[in-house]
Amino acid sequence: MNRGLSRCLLALSISALSFQGIGEAAAAGDDAARFSGALGAYAKYNSNLDLSDEKATGIARQDAFIGQPALDLELAKSWGPDWWLNLEFSGQADLHAEHAEENWFFNRSRLSLGRALGENSLNLSSEFRYFTMPDRNRFDFFRHTGLLSYKKVLSPLWQMRIGFDSIVTRYPQGGNFDYAMNGFFAELRNTWNPDFSTYYTYDFQAYQGSFDPLENNPNTSPDEGSRHTGELGFDWLISSAQTLSGAYLFQSDVSEMGVQRIGDFEGREESQDSEAEFDLGKHKATLLYSLRLSPRLTLSSYAEWLYKDFDEEDDPPLAREGRTDALFLSSTHLRIRWSEDLVFKLRYLFRADQSSLDSQDYQNHIFFIGPEYRF
Repeated sequence: MNRGLSRCLLALSISALSFQGIGEAAAAGDDAARFSGALGAYAKYNSNLDLSDEKATGIARQDAFIGQPALDLELAKSWGPDWWLNLEFSGQADLHAEHAEENWFFNRSRLSLGRALGENSLNLSSEFRYFTMPDRNRFDFFRHTGLLSYKKVLSPLWQMRIGFDSIVTRYPQGGNFDYAMNGFFAELRNTWNPDFSTYYTYDFQAYQGSFDPLENNPNTSPDEGSRHTGELGFDWLISSAQTLSGAYLFQSDVSEMGVQRIGDFEGREESQDSEAEFDLGKHKATLLYSLRLSPRLTLSSYAEWLYKDFDEEDDPPLAREGRTDALFLSSTHLRIRWSEDLVFKLRYLFRADQSSLDSQDYQNHIFFIGPEYRF
């Protein structure tokens, strides 16, 4: 697993951490409940809708103007200082006016239950995702992630978190891609001072896919495999108006038979990472900077570098050449707060891939603008 956005799979554990932090804050007082949400309606321009390289493929690049509604809801409930519950829903859609016959949908819902054990805590979470890909129905998927984690305060400066996870992914119209993962993770976090902290994470997962040696069909998820992930990162409060976060991740995935990648991206555009990639070595580095320019203006910038080295396969019918991808993504985001409840967002995103397969090269520009109402 990894962290992020979007930080790929270990983002699951991060999500549990963030939920737990919210819950612990709520649990500090008496019984309480808090409901909040945001409703947005945005206009978006995508310069390369199908991420193609016209010179390499001979296929004309398609651009598109897209409408994007989005909804986020959260309910946080505590029972005294020892128990807390968080419910969260996030959904958005890309409504295409042309090019794609179908629209793009993504939603995520999560339940998290926490229990304080003195200065330590136990957290159980369940997350459900649904994602559709326009005109590529066989890659639509449902994914459930269960996570159990325990946080131990080792000293005023050190915390440890360990946990187990279970991930099940199903493709309703492409069942040959179904797979399941189980594993564990361990994290150490060190608070050097009130403004700077670092973390170090190791994660292991074993998975089982749908490959059947009797059918000898290579277009399936891998028969079986294992994944090791290591990550280190930092969070820095530079000043009352500036923050900087960064991380480096290395992942080694070894699988037997089956495909090396299922579909394209797995949700929002803020990351080019994917969980459904197998039999590769991966390096990933991220930086996120945020600056409050004024009480009403906040500027943030995110950058992501990915290098993926997929193994070659010599045995038929799965014979294939090795492949490397060097991916880059940058996103600049300006938030304008018109009132206590109304925010206006502007964003520019650039992403690109330089692949050893010329047909996989691409560059993509996305512009995004619109209001968001918070309640």
